[in-house]
Amino acid sequence: MSESAHITSIDVLGRFKLAMQKFRDEAGESLAGAAMVIQRYLDWIEHDCVKHWQNQVRLGWEKIAESRADLERCQALAMNGERKTCHEEQEALDASKRRLRRAEERLEAVRHWRNKVQHETAEYQARSGQLGGWLETEQPKSIAALERMQTALAAYVAMQAPTSEVSASGLAGDATGMARDADVTSSVSNTPTAPQSEGKPQGEGEPQAKGASRTDADAEGGGA
Repeated sequence: MSESAHITSIDVLGRFKLAMQKFRDEAGESLAGAAMVIQRYLDWIEHDCVKHWQNQVRLGWEKIAESRADLERCQALAMNGERKTCHEEQEALDASKRRLRRAEERLEAVRHWRNKVQHETAEYQARSGQLGGWLETEQPKSIAALERMQTALAAYVAMQAPTSEVSASGLAGDATGMARDADVTSSVSNTPTAPQSEGKPQGEGEPQAKGASRTDADAEGGGA
């Protein structure tokens, strides 16, 4: 059983191919841009945030050491009667401890979110890597398939074109022949005919003439 293809437009394949190429370029640029942004934030978390709070923790311990040393000197003076109280030094030590505790909390929070971002980044890269791989390998194959389809359809249409021209020529020849026959028929119908005698139609008197001749012959024979 023969099959036929209903072809309405070949140019749409070319436009679809251009759209796929545009998508590949834009998607590639988007993936590259997203990778740069993600890497910039990862560097910011790792190098700026983490290191910043690590330094704050280190400075906190140093400040605690200084505050504790000041309190111990004050307490030594108080034991000798030179100082009555070490309230200021004690408050300074307590403040240093609070600053250290806050820095440690910030450092812990930054490390938590750093790990969270790294986990989410790994999942994103796995999925975006699939898209990137498709853009690099499968998408060019799809474009090549569209090009082959477009070429095959163009060749098919070019192969069918001569048949259409021959059919059109045959129809034109048939129309010319029909017109010629119509002209001949019209000429014959317009040709004048010979006039007929008045009275009875031509040929109806001939039997009577033959009958009259026969009667005359019989009369002559009887007379003899």
